[in-house]
Amino acid sequence: FVEAQAGDYVSVALSPRGPDGSDNDGNDGSNFWLLVDPTIPDNPLQPDGSPFVPGGQNLEESRLTAFSYDGNSVTLRWTSQAGKDYQVQQSSDLQNWANIGATVSGAAGETEISINDAPVSSRYYRLLEIEP
Repeated sequence: FVEAQAGDYVSVALSPRGPDGSDNDGNDGSNFWLLVDPTIPDNPLQPDGSPFVPGGQNLEESRLTAFSYDGNSVTLRWTSQAGKDYQVQQSSDLQNWANIGATVSGAAGETEISINDAPVSSRYYRLLEIEP
């Protein structure tokens, strides 16, 4: 599932491989169909088995509000709450995650951090709210 709004861009990778695992369906891979169903079934799950919760259902959840990269550092800004702690992590493959620095104490409204000497290679970032 993906939470997308009108006007959002979504990158999709398609493959000519059929449901039987073979490429022997007589197609050359150039005829793909993508069906976008705006409904979300009851109790949907993410690929890792965790529950899918569409954004906006929890008004206290953190959301990334700004991201920038100046060739040397990455800046992240997110909605936060005073008294909550957050941990920023990075990954090059979306499988293995590493903490970046110490936990960050949240401010009322928004919190921002800069990651100096950010790698030039592609990186993914995520934010974890640390439970007390």
